[in-house]
Amino acid sequence: MKQYYISINNEQVGPLSFEELKEKKISSVTMVWFEGQTDWKKASEIDELKDLLKSIPPPINTFTQVPPLPTNESQTSIEDEEDEPVKIMGLSKNIFYTVLTLMLITIVIIVLNSFQNKAEQLQQINNATETHNQQLELQQKEIEEQKARIVEQEKIEAERIARERKQAIENRLSEITSQLNTSYKNLEKAKQKLNDVSAFKLLRTSSDRNQQINTAQSYVDYYTEEIQKLETEYEKINSNK
Repeated sequence: MKQYYISINNEQVGPLSFEELKEKKISSVTMVWFEGQTDWKKASEIDELKDLLKSIPPPINTFTQVPPLPTNESQTSIEDEEDEPVKIMGLSKNIFYTVLTLMLITIVIIVLNSFQNKAEQLQQINNATETHNQQLELQQKEIEEQKARIVEQEKIEAERIARERKQAIENRLSEITSQLNTSYKNLEKAKQKLNDVSAFKLLRTSSDRNQQINTAQSYVDYYTEEIQKLETEYEKINSNK
């Protein structure tokens, strides 16, 4: 889109579109320049702008005649006008300043009320924040107390479990000790039985003798194995106490 520049009273105006140029109501002597033009030209010298030009009215004739002196009636009218009080915006000075003062007072009252309302709102926000913080502190305190109770309960439960485990271990060790004592006694009896049946003092067949020896030996093996199991369990429990 072509952009125009115009010079009005030695002041450059632009860039302007063609529609904006219409609104300026340029005349035939208005200097115009646009991109691609080497120098400023009068609007009348540019074909595309001739339809926009407005007619320039003829200059007003200069009167050399001295104007007549005012008549008495005119003089009276002038004096009356001079006697009229000075007005500001159509109001007398007193009324104008009174209205202005009332407006200023109203503005001050509105501003003060606004500040007061904001101060009250801020106080309400501060109160609400303080209440919220107190509630948070109370909730935090309750949470800490609950955590402490849970820790205490867990400690008591752990101590109970430890006591029960210790008691169970002691009970089992006591049982193993008792079983070992019994097994040792039974082993001695089995060995003695094996010695007895192995002797040739008894009257029996060779087959009966071998059968009795095998039976006695099985008891010896059984109690020996039982003692080994009990001792292994005893050592394992004792090492994990």
